[in-house]
Amino acid sequence: MNKKGIAVDGPAGAGKSTIVKIIAKELGINYVDSGSLYRTIAYCMKTNDIDVSDVLEMPEEELKVMLNAMDIKMEFSDGTQTNYLNGEALEDNVLRTEDISMMASKVSQNGEVRNKVTNICQDCAKVNDVIMEGRDITTVVMPNALLKVYLDADVTERAKRRIAQLKEKGQKAPKMEDMIADIEKRDKQDMNRDIAPLKKAEDAMVLDTTSLTIDEVVKFVISEYKNKKKNK
Repeated sequence: MNKKGIAVDGPAGAGKSTIVKIIAKELGINYVDSGSLYRTIAYCMKTNDIDVSDVLEMPEEELKVMLNAMDIKMEFSDGTQTNYLNGEALEDNVLRTEDISMMASKVSQNGEVRNKVTNICQDCAKVNDVIMEGRDITTVVMPNALLKVYLDADVTERAKRRIAQLKEKGQKAPKMEDMIADIEKRDKQDMNRDIAPLKKAEDAMVLDTTSLTIDEVVKFVISEYKNKKKNK
């Protein structure tokens, strides 16, 4: 089977989004953020006053109808992804709040929700050479990726990065201990869900980014990818 593209998994705050965006730009390929699609679904539910608990308990056919009514599309400009919900472009400032992050993690536990996002991502990967990041990209969405990477980092370091990210965007950041608790809670949700839990693919390259610079990680991943393409 023809293997192409780069699949990246890892827990929240491991540096996936930042690193993947740079790699996409340097390689001239599209960056697909699967997590932002779950955030888009969570945002749609929030703006329509739909409770996550109701979604998780909703009958399958009823949930399918609700999801089918969500017209979610991805568009790319210079390799950067923008999500559209029913024709409306959604910016990071509405998708990357802490409440949307937690809602997205919860709603992603539902099989029908995951199927919708997986189908969108796989359709994109069929026609584009992409680098994609999320929680189940190496194991479910892009199992035949040319290069699979699992990025990890110490939970305290991940909390520091997340706080810095929020402050940089002008958003209110929680206390360090609260952020660590939130990340640990999300890790538990992601790693222990019944459907497509976050885990390391057997053939994934594991990188602990705790003490690595962004540039070091980027150069290493690009080098590995080029070597695989050369030896393909």
